[in-house]
Amino acid sequence: MTDTIEALAPGGVMDSFPAQTPLETICVPDTYLQDMWDRAAGWWAQHLREDKNRRLQVFPLVLSLLGDSKGLEILDAGCGEGTFARMLADAGCTVTGVDFSRLLDVAQGYETQEPRGIRYIKANLTDLTKVLPIPESFDAVVCNLVLHCFPRIDTVLRALETQLKPGGSLVVSDLHPDTFPFFSRAWTSCVPAGGNEYRYTLSADCPELTLFLHPTTELEAAFERAGFVCRQRLAPSAPGEWQDAGMPQFLYYRLQRAPVPCLNPSHV
Repeated sequence: MTDTIEALAPGGVMDSFPAQTPLETICVPDTYLQDMWDRAAGWWAQHLREDKNRRLQVFPLVLSLLGDSKGLEILDAGCGEGTFARMLADAGCTVTGVDFSRLLDVAQGYETQEPRGIRYIKANLTDLTKVLPIPESFDAVVCNLVLHCFPRIDTVLRALETQLKPGGSLVVSDLHPDTFPFFSRAWTSCVPAGGNEYRYTLSADCPELTLFLHPTTELEAAFERAGFVCRQRLAPSAPGEWQDAGMPQFLYYRLQRAPVPCLNPSHV
């Protein structure tokens, strides 16, 4: 009998795939956040298949911010079930995806079915220097709708900065903090839990999830502290059913890791 790993996959909520080399699991935090996403993995992977926000808004705009990415080494930080990592690979990028939850089993399942050469590593983003020990390896890093999963983002951003080549780009998408109260009305529930923490469900069968809302001033100060320069900031109005509201649902940044200063030959 062939060994299998259970994973969420294209064929349905749960499918079986041939067993592969185990995913690297290094420094994964034993916290309620990881447990929460592990419990929600099945529901979330199904939700992402139907999520028009990512497919029609977020992913196309992030790809445009990356520019001509063919041939680039790209880190998908917080890749989840790997939809965007697969888009990057199809665009000709060499992709490494990192996530700390069981959603990575879903991503690996897709890779088993249709190999694209994507490397997946199970780890907390704060531990990137331990799982990716060669710094400055990537031309670009993408971080799609991930920062709101962390109560504190400075450590995450510093870890991402170490992985970029000097002058490399970090492209971030996240919930727009100013319009979040409006758009979250469409959710089944969203309740403040103290500080910047919210507990929410997106539908009646959605497990309770947690997010941390970071104001734009906090985000941009954290970018600067981590050594990034903001090259572009976008907040386009939401399309479709939200278009009449005339408000942005998501916030996008193209950041650049500060290049290494050139030495003046006269000072050498």
